[in-house]
Amino acid sequence: MFDRLTTRRFSLALAGSIVISLVEVLATLMVIPLMQLITQTESGVLDKIRHVLGDPADDTLAIVLAAAVGIGFIGRSVLSLAIRWWTIGFVSRRMVDLSAELMRYYLHAPYSMHVQRGSADLLRRVNDSVNNVFGMVLVPAVGVVTDAVTVAGMTVALLVAAPLPTLVAVLIFGLGGYLLQRYSKRRVMHASWAITDANLISMRYALQSFGGIKEIKLRNEQEIFVDGFADAKMASAMQGRIITFLSDFPKYATETLFVIGIGAMTSVLFAQQSSGHALAVLALFAVAGFRVMPGSVRIVASLNTIRSGGPALDLIEDDIRAMRATPPARVVARDPMPLRKELRLESVSFRYDDSTTDVLTECSLNVPAGSSLALVGGSGAGKSTLVDLILGLQTPASGAITADGEDTVAGRTGWQAGLAVVPQDVFLLDGSLRDNITFSPDGQASDDKLMEEVVASAQLADLVAELPEGLETHVGERGTRLSGGQRQRVGIARALYRDPQLLVLDEATSALDNATEHRISDTVRGLHGDTTLVIVAHRLSTVRHCDQIALLSSGRVAATGTFDELRATNQEFARLVELGTL
Repeated sequence: MFDRLTTRRFSLALAGSIVISLVEVLATLMVIPLMQLITQTESGVLDKIRHVLGDPADDTLAIVLAAAVGIGFIGRSVLSLAIRWWTIGFVSRRMVDLSAELMRYYLHAPYSMHVQRGSADLLRRVNDSVNNVFGMVLVPAVGVVTDAVTVAGMTVALLVAAPLPTLVAVLIFGLGGYLLQRYSKRRVMHASWAITDANLISMRYALQSFGGIKEIKLRNEQEIFVDGFADAKMASAMQGRIITFLSDFPKYATETLFVIGIGAMTSVLFAQQSSGHALAVLALFAVAGFRVMPGSVRIVASLNTIRSGGPALDLIEDDIRAMRATPPARVVARDPMPLRKELRLESVSFRYDDSTTDVLTECSLNVPAGSSLALVGGSGAGKSTLVDLILGLQTPASGAITADGEDTVAGRTGWQAGLAVVPQDVFLLDGSLRDNITFSPDGQASDDKLMEEVVASAQLADLVAELPEGLETHVGERGTRLSGGQRQRVGIARALYRDPQLLVLDEATSALDNATEHRISDTVRGLHGDTTLVIVAHRLSTVRHCDQIALLSSGRVAATGTFDELRATNQEFARLVELGTL
């Protein structure tokens, strides 16, 4: 699932951890000859060490053995810190890389994916899920291997030194560990998924609360959102309590087992060995125990942590595999696809992936370049969906959309390079007015002459003059310092700044006063002949001068023609005109 660099670095971290464990085991083993020397209990191991060192005096040998033990443990600590620092750095960098890769994957994914998934879910995946995969799965996995090697090495050493007592200890600790894992495994997994679901709910409440703050305050329904948020956080906290308890429980259980084990081994040793040899082995068990017991506790706790991170891994695993299989290519700037003759829709049908019925059926339109097309019809007629298809945000289930005979789906990047859209709800960056017109979150330089032209065309000149810092004035998150009409005018200026060959206005003047709407309409009509216009409107007065009007009904193009032609020949359109004059 992970790339080669992550796998290679992870393998290096494991190798380094194994080396640390072996150093620790060797340092611990040196305690046996040291204690045998202190208790004057001779053994083959101590004799061999004497021979290798040239048969030194006992005092000198004791210093050498003690130094070996000390150097071993100090070296182990230094190596552990070095590898820990390197591992944290590697994990942090890869965590950032994976978050950025997923962010790129989601932003390059089809628009339909964003329609199906909520923003809270995607936000959870690029932030919490990635952090948990590295912090709760990969890093603890390294720790499990390190501690497992240490525990195994210590166990082998103890088996050599005292087989029967070690077998007794292994039986006690092994059975205890197995029972702990059996008890906690399913509970930790259940609690982890519950936390994942609860965190998604709390994030949704937070995003909805801050996004809809105006209506929430007007309706005095703050407590509904606070209660929903708090309930989700409480559910997460209670499940977290279970996981924390199950992770801490092994520590106290192991301490109890350790005391029982030491008592059992003491009885066995003194029954079978001389007091000197028994004391030497007990010293080894004591030193090893202080290394094995924390290691065993960490293994159990790390396994629970890995299980806690399992849901995060499950959430993004499929996305990561899909991303690795077909990595999103960086969008290379292309010249706009030419639109000099006509935009043609031929028998276009569309349905959503999770639906069995068509939203649009056999829609055909012909829009000459430089002309204006209005899409009208009741709510749910399919106007917005048809606009999404024209913009290349959705892909037709059947039929084709072409510009001068070239398929806009096959050449999507070039096609979209020449488009601009002004939606009814204009999205504004948390930046300056200039940044919002250029749509540059990083504050890129703008063309001052073009900026002046689009500000005037969008009827923003008076607003810019009134603002304390002009175009550099911060407009607030989502443009909270601007009125609805001002936000729409910023959207119009942004679209005009792009100098598009096809401009889509989706209810783009619905929040404007009549005088401003009239001036904006004059500006739009001034684009006639140079820019192809597609206008979605409920107020039919705004599309009276369009070259062509398409009436949509139940996902089909019911009729096309000029305003006067449709009013004279189509009863539904005539009724819409009549209602619009009331």
